[in-house]
Amino acid sequence: MPGLTVAIDVGGTKLVGALLDGDGIRHRVERATPGSPGAADPGSAALRDLANELAGSAGTGEPVAAVGVGCCEYVSDDRLTSREVLAWTEQPAAWLPAVFSGARVVVESDVRCGLLAECRLGAARELGSAVFVSWGTGLSSALLLDGAIWSGSRGRAIALGELPGPLGLNLEQFASGAGMAARWGAASGRPGRGTRALVAAADHGESTALAIAATAGQALADALAALVHLLDPERLVLGGGMGCADTAARRALLRHWERLGNPAELVVAELGPDGPLLGAGLAAGWRG
Repeated sequence: MPGLTVAIDVGGTKLVGALLDGDGIRHRVERATPGSPGAADPGSAALRDLANELAGSAGTGEPVAAVGVGCCEYVSDDRLTSREVLAWTEQPAAWLPAVFSGARVVVESDVRCGLLAECRLGAARELGSAVFVSWGTGLSSALLLDGAIWSGSRGRAIALGELPGPLGLNLEQFASGAGMAARWGAASGRPGRGTRALVAAADHGESTALAIAATAGQALADALAALVHLLDPERLVLGGGMGCADTAARRALLRHWERLGNPAELVVAELGPDGPLLGAGLAAGWRG
């Protein structure tokens, strides 16, 4: 597509935006997502600031042809259909064209953007079937079936975290970064410490953090094994901040996966945490 493509990845922990050209990322912006899950980025204020900054960086020399936005919500037909993380008040597709002078805007689920990027540029190239797992602050997945990304009848075929987990929790509450941090805070009597603190404590051998990381990895491995039994994909691709980093939780997942002896291959995303960002650009027409 002639002109620049803007790609934006809106997550529960951070917002990342980039100007993409034929050579890749020309300019990148990153900032924290303000607010707590369910009330993050009220009114999309941080997203608007990031979009305006990217528009200013693009300047007037080369127009922005398209904008791709990957959001950590349910999405159908370029519309957000949930408010589980973000406290948005207007649809991004309604106001972003004014920021980027009428550019075409595509809005998609961030996990499907991650899968798209791995299909075009990464670990799911030339596959007919795959499962992409975004393991980070939250937990979700996307499916490649018969060479096409399956969105579901209502755009909701991403809800890996809604599956039942141990202790009466769902899988996201038990095994996501935020879920592990919450369990660690409750067990230690020190609530409010985040995912990074949990990961650091586990990697330094703190017993409670290490046990929580280990049980999270095992629970996620069991859930992925169930997906393999149900769907029989060629490969599972592990993405997201937790999935791409060498942590105690991921090591526990991989150990348990080996013990389970599953026929499907489990690999780490080739594009790392930037997969959803690049996938947002690809969804908007960037050629990679």
